[in-house]
Amino acid sequence: MKALKIGLAIAFLWSLAWPAVVSANHIAACSEGPPTNRWRGVEKTGVRHGASAGLEGQGLDQCAPPGFIELSGSFAFVNVEGSAFNDIVQIGKGRCRFTLFSSCNETMRIYWAWGRDSDTAGCAGFSDRAPTATLIQQDDGQAHVHKVFHTSNAWRVYLDGVQKASVGEASICWTPTSASWFGESFDAGDAIGGTSADHFRFTSTYYASSENGAFVATSLVDPCNYAGTNPPYYCDVINSTTFDIWTSRSG
Repeated sequence: MKALKIGLAIAFLWSLAWPAVVSANHIAACSEGPPTNRWRGVEKTGVRHGASAGLEGQGLDQCAPPGFIELSGSFAFVNVEGSAFNDIVQIGKGRCRFTLFSSCNETMRIYWAWGRDSDTAGCAGFSDRAPTATLIQQDDGQAHVHKVFHTSNAWRVYLDGVQKASVGEASICWTPTSASWFGESFDAGDAIGGTSADHFRFTSTYYASSENGAFVATSLVDPCNYAGTNPPYYCDVINSTTFDIWTSRSG
């Protein structure tokens, strides 16, 4: 499994002992200092050179109350991944909180990231690169299509068909092994996706299997296969290209 990781060399302090106040049944009090990544979603394995999906306009929620210095966040991402933890190109949206990192200001924003692992086959001699959050723009609360695509000698990310960023293929030494679509969190109290009453939806999930190749439908089937079954985080395939994710702490 991969993740969006904030690439800062810093020792995080453990969260202060706040009362365990829960403001909704999908979030809880922040309880972790160093981040622990959790996911729910779907994956299509195989050599993939593109992934796309519509992400609905709903905002994503973080743990509350926060600790003194802690990293928390809730995200929804479209990804192409390799075999190691850092091997990923992704675009998506989310909300995060970290006092020392200006891109995490608790507002909904669009992010992208890419990374590589020097231990991956083909990456000998390359430096490790954590997939660090890079701000694209503020999120406007509307549904948008997010896409990663290996085309014309670069890995590119798009929002509604408009290219927002790219990295040259010479920097992506790893071979892609899957396309994935998932929600991710950093703190045990963060939500992944929506609530039990209002799920967060990914629609029109498509992937490409070659550079410059055509995108094809995913043909999703239950159960969701990314990150297994991890209550309180849930995932349900709605149809062959649509799935929902949500958090429910009420059992």
